[in-house]
Amino acid sequence: MPGDHVELVADVGGRIASFVEALARFPDAPAWALVGGFAVNVRIERVHRITNDVDTVARDQTQLVELLVAEPDADRLDAAKLRLTAGDLPVDIDVMADTEGLPLPTELGERVFALARRAILPGARPTELVVVDGRTTVARATVPVASTAGLVLLKTVAVPRRSASNNPHKVGSDIHDLARLVDGQDLVALATEIRATGDEVSTWIGSTLVKWFSPDQDLRYTYARLRRLSRSADTDGLAEDDLAVVALLGEMVLEESDER
Repeated sequence: MPGDHVELVADVGGRIASFVEALARFPDAPAWALVGGFAVNVRIERVHRITNDVDTVARDQTQLVELLVAEPDADRLDAAKLRLTAGDLPVDIDVMADTEGLPLPTELGERVFALARRAILPGARPTELVVVDGRTTVARATVPVASTAGLVLLKTVAVPRRSASNNPHKVGSDIHDLARLVDGQDLVALATEIRATGDEVSTWIGSTLVKWFSPDQDLRYTYARLRRLSRSADTDGLAEDDLAVVALLGEMVLEESDER
């Protein structure tokens, strides 16, 4: 399957290049894919905010962590997190299990989170990442990256989870990421891809997007959270109308559910 090609402009501190250098050291197996904030940067093809770490989903979480920890400059941080040194910079890497073959939780939110992770690897695409500084290429790697729909699933699940967690400040970055992921997309095609995950996941995702981003529900509160919690300069370019498009996607997902 032909892959994608994405060029990203290097940041002054070299953080983006260090991420790509670290990803270049990942093994081909077990199957894995890039997710999280850096994957959002890749899918929108620009760095709208600098992320703190690299997030991945793997078919065999334990095996991938063990292979990476075996690198000479790697340090284990916990069972699913490690640190690699890429260039002169440390890169923290999180590895989530995709839950394939594992029992599903009974609590709805946790169940949807597990099912959303299962949808990542089938939809991921090999992507050549190139980091450029002027006319110079400073880092390059070809890695599997989650689809836009897959990232919308994970970011939607993250918003209510984080708002009720010990890291509520991260809600701002999730709101920011969702707005940028949806901006300029073919919403019908995106809704159709989300619907393909099944009624249980898509109904939960559609309902959550409408609740958080609809002008008739919590949009004003969501926008206030974005302004208060997001630390990126790119946030200044977002208005309430930009967030309302995310609710429109949710409505389309739910409409397709009603038509079935």
